[in-house]
Amino acid sequence: LSIIPSVTILKEIIQNMVNRFVKPKQLPKLELTGKIPKEYASMVIIPTIIKTKEKIEELAEKMEVFYLANKSENLYFTILGDCTSSSKEQEDFDEEIAQYGQKNIKELNKKYPDEEFQKFNFIYRKRTWNEKEECFLGYERKRGYINQFNEYILHDEKFECFANTIEDFKKEKNIPKIKYIITLDADTDLVLNSAFELIGAMSHILSKPVLNKTKDRVIDGYGIIAPRVGVGLRECNKNLFTKIFAGLRTEQILILIQYQIFIKIILKREFLQEREYMI
Repeated sequence: LSIIPSVTILKEIIQNMVNRFVKPKQLPKLELTGKIPKEYASMVIIPTIIKTKEKIEELAEKMEVFYLANKSENLYFTILGDCTSSSKEQEDFDEEIAQYGQKNIKELNKKYPDEEFQKFNFIYRKRTWNEKEECFLGYERKRGYINQFNEYILHDEKFECFANTIEDFKKEKNIPKIKYIITLDADTDLVLNSAFELIGAMSHILSKPVLNKTKDRVIDGYGIIAPRVGVGLRECNKNLFTKIFAGLRTEQILILIQYQIFIKIILKREFLQEREYMI
């Protein structure tokens, strides 16, 4: 299987067949020229498991790069730090992680001050008992964390945390009304101006989600948009396996529009981890 890239061949066949019957189309976008309006205020979140100080430093550095590559008002960044699974509800290093995360975020906000609301935030939630796994871990991991964060932003439904810089800042100012959430994996980059393009696509009138009568399904427009995710040149060339399976590399900027159809089909069946959605 490693010699014959059967998955890649099959994917190409399916994509070519789909393109014969389904006409691809590009999403219309609003051109947000370097500034996100207040009514489209957005939050970039990175849900990930944290156990070491080095991981916090790495994430803080990435968030700073993301901010500089997408510098704008009304765009905020939050690390959703999750604890490791354990036989105990609290580990010895939890308090240290919470304090170090708050320290790094405080330094970033001091470096890039915002009059409306602090640009950078850090949350480190507590473990809960999981009967199935028979251990203490973050409630439903990434999916549960994102759901909890949504409810917190929308309805101020709190969940137990070792640290929450948003809650601390709320004592001075209110949380801005967040309309869009951009989720990233810890190993994913938010490249130059990509936040503007994502928010521009979601905020276009033709993309506005329309719900059915029971309000549990989007029947028109988009509630979630998954962008094309490329693989870096360095990662592509690590070994023979990555050269075969990494797909189109980031050097190939003019990607074929047919891949948008493939992503759209996958969206109906899988939970994608790099996406933007309306809350």
